[in-house]
Amino acid sequence: MAIPFEAHIDDQDLKGNNQVTTDQISVAQLDHLPIVACYLRNLRLVEIVNQLVPIEMNVELGIIFLGLVLDTLSGRSPLYHLETAFEGYDSELLFGQNIPAGYFSNDNVGRVMDHVYNVGTQKIFSALSILVWRLMEHTMRSELKHNNATIPGWDNKETKRPTSYMLTWKFKGVMSLCIGGTRQLGKPLSQVQRRFLERLKIPINCFTDISL
Repeated sequence: MAIPFEAHIDDQDLKGNNQVTTDQISVAQLDHLPIVACYLRNLRLVEIVNQLVPIEMNVELGIIFLGLVLDTLSGRSPLYHLETAFEGYDSELLFGQNIPAGYFSNDNVGRVMDHVYNVGTQKIFSALSILVWRLMEHTMRSELKHNNATIPGWDNKETKRPTSYMLTWKFKGVMSLCIGGTRQLGKPLSQVQRRFLERLKIPINCFTDISL
């Protein structure tokens, strides 16, 4: 469920576009998931999984796994009601494509799991989730150590050892607006959030650009 927030829309966002109507403006929750999705795309998760376990279905196994990993790292119970896990989120931004209704249905997810049962489904996406989690943590700490710097941690106390879990709380409540097909953040990222992205080597537009 989306978190209520106050959106900031500048006049220039709508200036010169008199054709934009209220039904062309949508709001989506983001939190920290675009950062995770960006890391997974850099790791070519979808392509690797598709190659490892080729299937003949109307869904991509790699996309299903991407959904499982994102769900696992969202703080929810993995595999529980995956079909509704991304309601309120910008799924096109997270998955790089429009995700039709029913894509993560129990039937689709169940059939995909059957194909990788012998490999060990739980082990695969749990390992991938931990890999991304540790990679993000390692990247932040290495950057801070290299630059002899710190970053605001719990209670905004400066630390040289941020955690990935800490990062999820720093980006809690980040949301986007889609106006006439153009995405923008509901409100600008804070300086603390920008510092985290800098240490992660992730561009700010990972929250608005589906091509990343």
